[in-house]
Amino acid sequence: LLVGTPEQVAEKILAHHELFDHDRFLGHISVGVLPHEQALRATELFATEVAPTVRKALSSGENGKAHAREARA
Repeated sequence: LLVGTPEQVAEKILAHHELFDHDRFLGHISVGVLPHEQALRATELFATEVAPTVRKALSSGENGKAHAREARA
């Protein structure tokens, strides 16, 4: 379960990557519970803040784990 600020969510995804060395992430935003505007905002924040942070941290190939740690520091 990934909840928090965009920075906290990116940090959690990077921590999972460091542990499991996965190359895929599947997220789900429950639209049945949230008001429509909040679901849209959550999606926007993921696309504009979380995903770019994670991509940048992992963009160096084999050094991705080191960058993941640096991104969280």
